[in-house]
Amino acid sequence: NGTDGQPGSVGPQGPIGLRGPQGIPGTKGRIGKPGLNGINGMPGVCVYQVHLSDGSISSEMLIPPSIISLGTDSFSFKSINVKEDDNLRLKCVVAGYPPPVVSWFKINGTIKLGKFEVESIADYTLNITHIQRSHMGTYVCAADNGIPPSAHKSFSLDVHFSPLIRIYNQSILVVNGSTAYLECEVESSPRATTYWKKGNERILELSNKHEIGVIETVLKYKTIMQLNITKIDSSDIGEYQCVARNDFGKIAGNILVYYESTKSIINITWQEVVVFGRGPPTKESNNELCPPSECYRCPDLKSLKCDQEEISSIIDLFGGNKDPNEILKPLLTNITNKEVKRTLACQVYTIGKAVLHHSLNDTYGCWMKDTYTPGEDSDEKIWATRENKPDQLFEFNNKTLFKQNVASSTYNLEIPFKGNAQVIYNSSFYYNQKDKPIIVRYDLLTNKHYKAHAPFLELNTNNLLYQSMHNYMDFSVDDNGLWVVYGIADNNTAVLKLDPYSLQVQLAWNISLKHQKVGEMFIVCGILYIVESVTESPTNIRFALDLFDRKLFDDLNVQFTNPFKKTTMIGYNHKNKELFTWDKGHQLTYPIRYHEVENPITRNEKDTNSNSK
Repeated sequence: NGTDGQPGSVGPQGPIGLRGPQGIPGTKGRIGKPGLNGINGMPGVCVYQVHLSDGSISSEMLIPPSIISLGTDSFSFKSINVKEDDNLRLKCVVAGYPPPVVSWFKINGTIKLGKFEVESIADYTLNITHIQRSHMGTYVCAADNGIPPSAHKSFSLDVHFSPLIRIYNQSILVVNGSTAYLECEVESSPRATTYWKKGNERILELSNKHEIGVIETVLKYKTIMQLNITKIDSSDIGEYQCVARNDFGKIAGNILVYYESTKSIINITWQEVVVFGRGPPTKESNNELCPPSECYRCPDLKSLKCDQEEISSIIDLFGGNKDPNEILKPLLTNITNKEVKRTLACQVYTIGKAVLHHSLNDTYGCWMKDTYTPGEDSDEKIWATRENKPDQLFEFNNKTLFKQNVASSTYNLEIPFKGNAQVIYNSSFYYNQKDKPIIVRYDLLTNKHYKAHAPFLELNTNNLLYQSMHNYMDFSVDDNGLWVVYGIADNNTAVLKLDPYSLQVQLAWNISLKHQKVGEMFIVCGILYIVESVTESPTNIRFALDLFDRKLFDDLNVQFTNPFKKTTMIGYNHKNKELFTWDKGHQLTYPIRYHEVENPITRNEKDTNSNSK
């Protein structure tokens, strides 16, 4: 047998084994050495020995001034509407120590007291008697006691009166081929709707013959109507009327356009200035003003109450919730609300003055244009519904026929409609079937009806929309497509975006918005705008909801007017960027202005492309 070989070399170290179980804790270490002493603090201040602004020293508890608001008046700015020749008393109830001194002043003006004008008044009460239009403006109550900050409250005074027309040149001599310049100065509040007439015919539209304009002035209640008649011929000779109308009255002024040869046969009265309508009341002397009232102090706070019907806070509309994720919740479990792309993103920043187009005796009605179908004919056509004829849709080929109330076509609907909040879109008429929670599309080309059910809509008074409680559904069209708004349980609001052909739901929100506390709503660029009132002029739009990005805008300040204080329909025409309204039987349009913003979807696509590079 052979002998054993020599031992080999040591091999490499093997891998680390698994960690063993944790051992028992060791004994506690010794206490460390004490730290160094801290630095001495600064000397204290004796708050009960305070030097006041008048040089004296007080040891009392000092409280800066505050202005106490009674009832619903809980804001630092308040709007007040009064009729001309009424009397007004504004009170400023203050608290604080030392007792504050109260003074009044008018922004960008003086305070008119009868035949006198003053820059400011030191009193707790401001009395204005026999109010006239020149009193319009913003009055500020300021309270100061030397302890900062001082307190302020503003009152915006709006004086309402019937229109007045003032003409400085009532007779205009012309020759053939020349241009006649007609002007009427109009004073009115609320702002009057204005138009020109020759004989019994209205001149409402711009043309090669007539140039129409309205010039604003520095005074809120005063405008200048202008009518330029170009290329004068014999058919232009005669009497013209400038007409102004608001909720308090209607007035017309006359201007004569004539040839030199017709001067002898026309009765012309030469006057420097001619006034039509009632002027402001006579100014009172100083001793006829209201006497100063007692000094008002802080009231009993227990007596303060809130008006539950006041639409001025997040609490009233959204139950105090400002979280958009809580306000806007998906209505349908099978619709995610995330897959619909936005065509145009924008935000409205102003709404222009109302333009009157036609008047009827119907309180409720709807007029609209097709904002989708291309072609010049469709741009001119107008459709209208009448509340007393729920089975008919009227078509007018142009504005002239609409103003004459002569329909070009009448569609007889087998399925009648409910309300006056319909739309025309891509040659189809969309409406709510009468006495049914049904959405109807009526094809104007084929005369066929298509129907879809509105999810969770129950027909009862709790689900009638808005303060007017007249409609169950409110249809709207914007650059992004077709929408419908309706009420559901708990006074919540449902908003659906629909496919215009199949009526399938593309987007659906359950919004915790108390719709019966708002005047009206409309949609522009996928944002739902909330109009506070349809019976007050002016009113405001302070809240809006982005239906794509799920956002709440609670700091808007967009003014809207209801000239006749009975708006029953508001619709948006995105092709002309106008609002269409029906106000106490009057058909009006309002131009709107908006800022285009970057589409979030486009922005995300850009980010994705940049990351991929």
